[in-house]
Amino acid sequence: MLDTVSLNKLIAVVHRDGRSFLQYEAESFPWTVAAKSPWVVTLQQLASEEAKAIGKILRFLKRVCHRNLSLGSYSSLFTSWNFVTLESILPRIIQDVKDSIAEVEASLAAIRLEEPRQILEEYLAMKQRHLRTLEELTQPKKATA
Repeated sequence: MLDTVSLNKLIAVVHRDGRSFLQYEAESFPWTVAAKSPWVVTLQQLASEEAKAIGKILRFLKRVCHRNLSLGSYSSLFTSWNFVTLESILPRIIQDVKDSIAEVEASLAAIRLEEPRQILEEYLAMKQRHLRTLEELTQPKKATA
């Protein structure tokens, strides 16, 4: 059985990150850059990994609570970010990932049960890895001699 605190914290992560800005951008693909750009490939990979991690949380919730959760729709605020360059959306994606990390860290502080803690710790590690990758994309490329 899952306690109420753990249940609510996991549901909050699913609702927030199941429809994150990264997920929106990966699904909407309204960028002004070639589809095979290394940036696009990287963003698609990060979004895919995030979606799989959210799926893991959903499967856990279904197993222990017998609940099916809906991800809902994306924020209507995201639609103002269509048909823009990747350079312009990367700072917004990075901020969204930072906000998510802060929320997951706060959730971890409140969860005492081992299994939900472990799931969120793995999720947090993934988000931190994604943040490093996204920040590397914003760094200027060094010229090769």
